[in-house]
Amino acid sequence: MENEKMKILLKNYNVKTPEELIRACDGNEFLARILFNRGIDTYEKALEILDSNRYTPFNVVDFPRIDEAVDMILTSINNNEKILVYGDYDVDGVTATTVLTDGLRKLGAEVIFHVPDRFSEGYGMNIEVIRGLDKENVKLIVTCDCGISNFDEIDLAKQMGINVVLTDHHTIGANLPNADVVVNPKLLEEGHKARNISGCAMAYYVVKAIYNKLGRESETDNYLDLVALSLIADVVPLIDESRYLLKKGLPYLYNSERIGMRALLEQIGKPIENTEDVAFQIAPRINAAGRMDSATIPIEMFLSDDIEQTKEYAARIETYNTDRKNIQKEIFESAQRIVEEDKKNKKILVIFGEAWHHGVTGIVAGKICELYRKPTIILTTTEDGENVVGSARSVEDVNIYEVLSKHKEYLNKFGGHSGAAGLSLSKNNVDSFTKALEQYADIYFEEITDEKIYADINLNIKDINEGILELISKLEPYGEAFESPIFCSKDVNIISDAIKGAGHHFMIIEDKDSSHINAVKWNSGMDSFQRQHADLLYTIYKDTFNVNNEIKLKIEEISDYFDESQTQVQYIKRIGIPIEEIIAEYKNAEIFYEGPESYKPNFPTKTLETIKETEEIILYSVPRNKERLKQLIKKTNANVIIENYSYIPEYSLEQFMKMFLGNVKYLINNKEGMTTISEMSKMLNIDEDFLLVFCEYMTKKGYIEFTKAENTLVFSKESKKEVIDKRLEDTIKKYLMEKEAYIRYSLQD
Repeated sequence: MENEKMKILLKNYNVKTPEELIRACDGNEFLARILFNRGIDTYEKALEILDSNRYTPFNVVDFPRIDEAVDMILTSINNNEKILVYGDYDVDGVTATTVLTDGLRKLGAEVIFHVPDRFSEGYGMNIEVIRGLDKENVKLIVTCDCGISNFDEIDLAKQMGINVVLTDHHTIGANLPNADVVVNPKLLEEGHKARNISGCAMAYYVVKAIYNKLGRESETDNYLDLVALSLIADVVPLIDESRYLLKKGLPYLYNSERIGMRALLEQIGKPIENTEDVAFQIAPRINAAGRMDSATIPIEMFLSDDIEQTKEYAARIETYNTDRKNIQKEIFESAQRIVEEDKKNKKILVIFGEAWHHGVTGIVAGKICELYRKPTIILTTTEDGENVVGSARSVEDVNIYEVLSKHKEYLNKFGGHSGAAGLSLSKNNVDSFTKALEQYADIYFEEITDEKIYADINLNIKDINEGILELISKLEPYGEAFESPIFCSKDVNIISDAIKGAGHHFMIIEDKDSSHINAVKWNSGMDSFQRQHADLLYTIYKDTFNVNNEIKLKIEEISDYFDESQTQVQYIKRIGIPIEEIIAEYKNAEIFYEGPESYKPNFPTKTLETIKETEEIILYSVPRNKERLKQLIKKTNANVIIENYSYIPEYSLEQFMKMFLGNVKYLINNKEGMTTISEMSKMLNIDEDFLLVFCEYMTKKGYIEFTKAENTLVFSKESKKEVIDKRLEDTIKKYLMEKEAYIRYSLQD
């Protein structure tokens, strides 16, 4: 069954849609609201979305060092040197490799390409592959969708006398590899409109710059189908330049003249009409080749002009995709069993399975993450049995790349971004890595209690019609950072639910006006959703398989009815204002404070444990984490939170040690060293788990001794020899850095 405790709320519930957005949408507040909920907040930005002709595209020659890349590649072509295009095995890598290989071959270049074998080479460039280039007589490597983290491989290439043009779009570290030229959109300033393009788009711009120099610019439009595919498959933010390229490229994709693309579309057997079709029909098939065998197959398919050959490639890809689905299902079910039996209460799910297929770990991690709404890492052994590889997927509030960065001592290799990552480690490290991540999550990750999910607009069933779909289509394309509009209908009845196949639900929805609409919910188990007084979260679509082209709802979530108007909380900043002035303004407010006695204001204050129901709360101190603030609001039913934060603790290690020892001294002098874990945590404004970790640290440092009995702590001040524990100190520093970041976040306007 669905999570009935989940609350379906409206985005920006208490914020009015700006009039200038409504004006940009010719008075249509429905469109303006969708734009506003996607961060479009000015008249000009709205017009750029509504009319792509108003957008000024990025001039390719403005990419840092792209002119040097063009000159080096053209020199290599003119000297009849062999060029290697080094790509990646996902859709972005496949399309980027195709664009560069085809684009350079059409200029007469001798080009070979290499994409890594997922199983034997892993992601990125491989040192053994580079060594083997000596026999190939390669004089220039052009990377695409990889290379920015391959320092050793590029150094080796340079030692072998091979020039390297590095094109990539992944995040840049503190230093750049020693390539002759690095072209990467991340070298553009933060916020630049072209900074978040795909790897294929970067490769396309390199080819475009070369063709521009040769006066053949118009020929590069033929690659826009592949660029569009990469932008969708690589889930890049569909804003600014990426949105412009996608909008320009989609007609080339939907009506592709590429023989290989047409062969693949024939295998799919249904029209590709929107970005969702691309994401769920084309992209998984191309990825399946790299997951199950080799990504060279779709590249050869896209490069080929032989109709029969492309059909053979497309048929093989279809077989791989079928195999992938079957294997994925088996591994998902195994991983789910492990969670249910052993890990359901963990805040991060690290799941290890012997000899699982490497190619589907990312998909399974994503599905487990979605199911349990927790960061998930799926690990399995490599062929040698000594190492482990895996994929990570995360929830919105947890940057999984940062989590892995803080535990890199366990890893051989890792890479990725906030929502997804890949990693490898020694099998001997799996248990310690798992334990370290679970302990870290216990300290830093918030417990998911009252889950919320947001809709753009609340609709009555009777208002869902052709006109709504036409309005939605005006803002296409949708995707990452510009998601398809999602709607809700509240307090409706599900009057019937026919369950077919593997848990596919075909429902009839009725609202209070007795209006009806058909709805579907895919892959949702065998329990019936038939009920009264439900809230629905859904998208709207036209069922083109139905002869009547019927408009239906695709249900995303079902929950119990919840009236959000009763629980909206208003936050008011009063930072830097004397507490006396705030009390005069909010006479009935309770003052929340958790911190040292010495910083307590000269007014009655309350902690989470002592505060009673009230409409208004003044936060004199910052609640120790977001979860504690949620508990505070839930306990009091407050609808106004005044953020004053007159007490702001410092969380550098040195300052925190002073504060800790000051509290211990007070306890020893006044309370025989005795306190409770909860009281000490409140005094220091830290989590109880971390308090015990810090007490252990200070004991090893030789500052204190302490004993613990249930919730009681007894401190004594003893000097003894310091025991160095670097890992424990690193854990302490990580926590305190997170606390500092949380304080900074709380103080922001």
